[in-house]
Amino acid sequence: MIQVGQEAADSITEAVQRARSLAVRAADDSLSDGDRGALQKELQGLTREINQTASRATYNGKSLLDGTADITVQSGANEGEVSNIKIDKLTADSLFEKPVGELSIATREDAFKFISMADKALDKVGAANLNMGAYNNTLERTLDLQRQNLTSTAGARANLGDADIAREAANRAVSEIINQANLAMVAQGNANASTVLRLFG
Repeated sequence: MIQVGQEAADSITEAVQRARSLAVRAADDSLSDGDRGALQKELQGLTREINQTASRATYNGKSLLDGTADITVQSGANEGEVSNIKIDKLTADSLFEKPVGELSIATREDAFKFISMADKALDKVGAANLNMGAYNNTLERTLDLQRQNLTSTAGARANLGDADIAREAANRAVSEIINQANLAMVAQGNANASTVLRLFG
């Protein structure tokens, strides 16, 4: 689940970087208004791409990057052992802190403002990606711990089984020794009786 969010966040990062590079080009004084208009259209396409990526990032029907992702994951074997995962909203309007329709690089001034907004957006996506990585690491450590606990429990049960087998083997050996001792005493008793009878006979 986290990997789906991280992959989408990586795609969003690439789109924001491309949008920033468009703004850098639009800030060039040698461009005409027509050139900036073409860059503006490309920027609008990139913001749509960001929104589509954020809306398509779902896992089992739950949206991950639209700001509603507040997911509880059972992370242990017991009741209450849960991890809560909250992922930030990574849509274009939330990243650039402005409605998509108002984003502009049509003038040099707008382009310079957009560069600053894009830098902040990259920071937000990077922070969200780091948080998702931290969640993923926590879940992996929890799973590893659960696997170790299962292995230890299975080993302990096997050792208990081995101890029961060893105890039974020792009990059987004692029983055999007692039986052999009884047979030896009976044989000794029979030998003594036949010796006494020979003396009389």
